[in-house]
Amino acid sequence: MRYYPIFLDLRGRRCAVVGGGPVAERKVKALLRAGANVHVISPSVTPRLALLAARKKILLTPRAYRTGDLEGPASTRTADSRAGRPTLVFAATNSPAAQRAVRKDAEALGVPMNASDDAKESGFIVPASFAQGDLLVAISTSGASPALARQLRRQLQLTLGREYRGYLRFLRDARK
Repeated sequence: MRYYPIFLDLRGRRCAVVGGGPVAERKVKALLRAGANVHVISPSVTPRLALLAARKKILLTPRAYRTGDLEGPASTRTADSRAGRPTLVFAATNSPAAQRAVRKDAEALGVPMNASDDAKESGFIVPASFAQGDLLVAISTSGASPALARQLRRQLQLTLGREYRGYLRFLRDARK
């Protein structure tokens, strides 16, 4: 087994997404659902990301990636170098040079990085997942076939329907 499965509590933690296209948008939406503080760095973004920035749901740096960007905007940095360090980094650009620069900078900071286009160059991969209330199901093919992982996710989603939301609430109360 190459990967160690883990569920991270990202509530209130900073995560960086470099890129502003549809793949980046999917990453941002999932991070926001997990309660992360999201910083997007991209010269152009989807209309949905632009709306999230306008509503102050994400922090947007509207330009190409530069070394040092992972530490956050200069206005948010403190003397504690860890304060600006993101918990996770996602590189979702269409520029191989930008992808390499993000990976290099994330490695220098000791921050796990996911390259949306290259599992081999990533410190972690993102499984296909869905939630039914507190039931969170994730499935991975270890990068062999993301399409198969999505297909299996859809099948499980049909099997593990909305009724599990109430069932888990009942089990949580009974456990207390």
